[in-house]
Amino acid sequence: MGRAFRAARRDGRLSVGRVVPLVLLLAILGGVLVSRGRGQRVVQPIQFNHAKHTALELECSLCHEHVAEQAFAGLPQATVCMLCHSAPMSESLEEEKVRQFAARGEAIPWRRVYRLPAHVFFSHRRHVTLGKIECSTCHGSIAEATVPPSRPAVKLAMEWCLECHGQRGALVDCNACHR
Repeated sequence: MGRAFRAARRDGRLSVGRVVPLVLLLAILGGVLVSRGRGQRVVQPIQFNHAKHTALELECSLCHEHVAEQAFAGLPQATVCMLCHSAPMSESLEEEKVRQFAARGEAIPWRRVYRLPAHVFFSHRRHVTLGKIECSTCHGSIAEATVPPSRPAVKLAMEWCLECHGQRGALVDCNACHR
């Protein structure tokens, strides 16, 4: 590698005029990837329309049934969907998919959008029930969304968490969130 590098430098293939634009291009691409920093795009098995459901004044906890009591909020199960959708309410193909999952006795294979590093502990109960934090704080305008989010609404970074904790006078002790 060293020999090839020196040879490329000697014969002009590795000149400042060629390296600087390449470094700038890599820096820009890296910056774009870092700024997105909200994980890979997630496609859900059903194009769930939150707006239609919140317009009916259904609470988030109807589908995310553990949000007030556990760390993980939970994802909607077909059995919960069947409480209203056992018979078609529309001609939506997405609604039909729910019935098909239920008929096969399969769980809807929702994909997680929000992921934290393994050394970070987050509790919905602690934030929603004890901290009285609105879902929109972390999930943005999800109540008005007509399609499932493909990425987190916020960049889950320690600075963002600490800023929120600071604004609310919450603990900033390392052991509160890190294992």
